[in-house]
Amino acid sequence: MLVESFGGLAHAGECDFSLIDSAVAAMVSNFSQVPGAGIRIGTSESVLHEAYFGTYDASTVVKTASAAKLLSAAAILSVVDDGLVGLDQPVDSILPEFVGLGSAMTLRQMFSHTSGLPGGVTWPILADDTITLAQAVSTIASTIPLEAPPLTQFSYGGLSMHVGGRMVEVADGRLWDDLFAARIANPLGMTATDYEGLGVTENPRIAGGTRTHLEDYGVFLEMLLRGGMHGGSRVLSPTAISEIFADQRGGLPGVVVPDDVGAGGYGLGLWRESFDEFEQVIRVSDAGAFGFTPWIEMDRRVYGIIMVEWFRQPLLSTLEGIQAWVRQEINSCDALGPLPPRVPATGEFSRAVMIATLLLIGLVAPGGAARSSLPAA
Repeated sequence: MLVESFGGLAHAGECDFSLIDSAVAAMVSNFSQVPGAGIRIGTSESVLHEAYFGTYDASTVVKTASAAKLLSAAAILSVVDDGLVGLDQPVDSILPEFVGLGSAMTLRQMFSHTSGLPGGVTWPILADDTITLAQAVSTIASTIPLEAPPLTQFSYGGLSMHVGGRMVEVADGRLWDDLFAARIANPLGMTATDYEGLGVTENPRIAGGTRTHLEDYGVFLEMLLRGGMHGGSRVLSPTAISEIFADQRGGLPGVVVPDDVGAGGYGLGLWRESFDEFEQVIRVSDAGAFGFTPWIEMDRRVYGIIMVEWFRQPLLSTLEGIQAWVRQEINSCDALGPLPPRVPATGEFSRAVMIATLLLIGLVAPGGAARSSLPAA
């Protein structure tokens, strides 16, 4: 086992992650098909704990399966931030091959599984390495009809995100791999993350084809917790971050829903898993079918990643137990990440500057209200 300790912890007490380490080590020991594992726990400013077990180390890269969805959502929102496409823009405005009922699907619906396209992850078109993403989406448009009108049901799967990925390719003018690298991976220094987790392909699996390691995905989650900032530069806007975490499902009935997520809400690329007594979300996650499990404790602004590559279902109770123990420990040691930088609302910054200027020249009272320079009548 390799354990790394880090300074500058953003919490009041001293966290003890030894129980968590023991649980991860036991997972590797108990499942002979699992050669190794890793775990990372951190905030937007510091890594609280990182450890590796079995054959895994800091250089180990694994397939993420559905944990790609959050990465893909960030990429599409970067294009939205630049005004090249709108979240609520209909697909036929960019991809005219979608006609009839399907023409009204929007990018938001595609990345929240509410577009009306069938759910599921076993569609052969998603895994066809002999074609491009453009060809795959053209085939989807001509051969796979919607099973319901847009925004009438929730059906978790890969088809809709595939279409959304192609829509963004056209809007951006670059192929998906280049787009993702330029907008997300390169700005964050994610050198081990790409869409070749299931092999080299020109038909990248937008909803499940990435590979990565702990540091890369950790830096990505830190950016989200920092409100879209990284190293003093903005990767995503505050609006984009809000859209990722907001409930996009809206209580729609589920047709295809993974067994282990229940009836929770869905943002853009992630599950809204757990809520407090005020119905505020306190945990979001984007776990993959191979066991790679990233999540964020929203109320504590602490993220965790369990890195493993096998099958999630046999490991499910162990993974959930590890997450529960992490939650228990960060509560116990009062781990708390910093608030993201506050961004003034439109017009707020200029108003603040104006008031400060008027204060300097004596035209505004300290309370902020303008006062007249004329004598009272």
